[in-house]
Amino acid sequence: MPRETLLLIDGHALVYRAFFAMPALSNSRGQMTNAAYGFTSMLLKVFAEHSPVYAIAAFDPKGPTFRHEEFAAYKAQRPPMPSELVSQLPLSRAVVDVLGIPVVELPGFEADDVIGTLSRRGEELGLDVLILTGDLDALQLVTEHTQVYATRRGITDTIVYDLEKVRERYGFEPPLVVDFKALQGDVSDNIPGVPGIGEKTAKSLVAEYGTVESILAAVPSMKPGRVSRALEEHAGQALVSKRMATIVRDLDVPLDLEGARLGEYDRERARDLFEELEFRSLIPRLPGGGLGVPSGPLPGAMVPATGQVSLPLVPAPSATHVTVVTTGAQAHEMADRLRAAGRMAVRTLVEEPARRGAVVGVALATLDDAERAWYVPVDHDPGALGDAGQERADTSAVAAVTALLADPGVAKTAYDLKRELLAWRGRGVRVAGCDTDLLLIAYLVNTRTRVPPLNILAEELCEARLDGEEVLLGSGRTARRPAQLGVQEAASHFGRYAALMGPLRTAGRCAGSTTRWSSPSCPSSPTWRCSASPWTTARSAP
Repeated sequence: MPRETLLLIDGHALVYRAFFAMPALSNSRGQMTNAAYGFTSMLLKVFAEHSPVYAIAAFDPKGPTFRHEEFAAYKAQRPPMPSELVSQLPLSRAVVDVLGIPVVELPGFEADDVIGTLSRRGEELGLDVLILTGDLDALQLVTEHTQVYATRRGITDTIVYDLEKVRERYGFEPPLVVDFKALQGDVSDNIPGVPGIGEKTAKSLVAEYGTVESILAAVPSMKPGRVSRALEEHAGQALVSKRMATIVRDLDVPLDLEGARLGEYDRERARDLFEELEFRSLIPRLPGGGLGVPSGPLPGAMVPATGQVSLPLVPAPSATHVTVVTTGAQAHEMADRLRAAGRMAVRTLVEEPARRGAVVGVALATLDDAERAWYVPVDHDPGALGDAGQERADTSAVAAVTALLADPGVAKTAYDLKRELLAWRGRGVRVAGCDTDLLLIAYLVNTRTRVPPLNILAEELCEARLDGEEVLLGSGRTARRPAQLGVQEAASHFGRYAALMGPLRTAGRCAGSTTRWSSPSCPSSPTWRCSASPWTTARSAP
């Protein structure tokens, strides 16, 4: 008989993760909502993928915990939580409440400790346990019947850690993760560890000896040197670090399964809350009837009293096959397919500013097949050409692409068509057939102070994951210019980017929009008009 699943939600960790992973989104009232939105999106994703029977959310209580009392430096280096994040904690708890999920808080203990205790109790009652968190400290709790559902990058790139996944990551059993952390330390929690022992040495010691206590007992028999000396000198610090890193599993917290059962909930009340928070794109993902039964897309789109358009969900394929085009023959075959389709999506990779920067490459896709796209590497740096044996496109391939862009018979869709026009104008190419600008759709459906980028639209409207370009290019000292991207790396990202424009355009059409773009610089492109909106929007290129 299949075991029922108990979902344990690490509320604070998820909200914190979402705040720093999501762009600075806010609603029409100027209220920051990025963390609450990301938290809600992750929660609905888990419901859809795993259909838990029970759920409990744990949040950190106000005030110090036993760890602060035992070790004054614990998390002492952390700056105060940003006010924009603090204000979103009640919003996230309101989402949990409206879905009928009980919340557990225990003064003096962190949410981790509550989850550790409830996971043990759940297993004792014959349940499978799934822990939803943004904190990998929970990996020490993984067993045959307890798994950890964690984020890797952003809020949509997720992984489920079972026993094998933890062994693969660390090379030892889950309970020893805490010993590894006790040796290496943890900067985020200000756990000191043992000075001079890094990740590699910590893994090696744990794999060979096991627990911190066993490692310290073995110090006299170790080869004299830096490692044995560090362990001997900082043995007490290692034990304190382990105490700080260990999740408590024997708290006096009962597991009320009936109270945690996910049954019928007030869907209208949930819709009202999502409307108030302006999470309209998440409404189609609300479970229908009961939390164990995911609902499909809503029929048609909503037009709220604000005049803004709320679009239906148009799911996109989970992956896109991208062909790198480097020869004239490949380019002509691609162009024939796109001309036959009559419409295409385009995304140009260009050095900033677009008006003067060099074109690095261009991704193209049809609008009716999000599983297929092409990427033409135009001017990557020489050092980026070695990946997967790729080369720059030859002159005949580039000529075929520019002819396609200048062809008014092939309607062009892009996110920010003005940027595309500027990018190619510098190469003497006059882009023709401009048809749909998804930036304008984003503007009309947006209830935030900032218009969301395409990857956020894709997540909201297509349930599709795509990292933002800031993730791809990096930041600070490790930041790369577009031309420094590897060809295959750029193809994978921007090919997917172009392929997602088809489902996004479909979402706009489902909202009753005639999405066409007008510019004196782009021939044969009538005014962009949204029939669900009281105004007409036109963008003109210089």
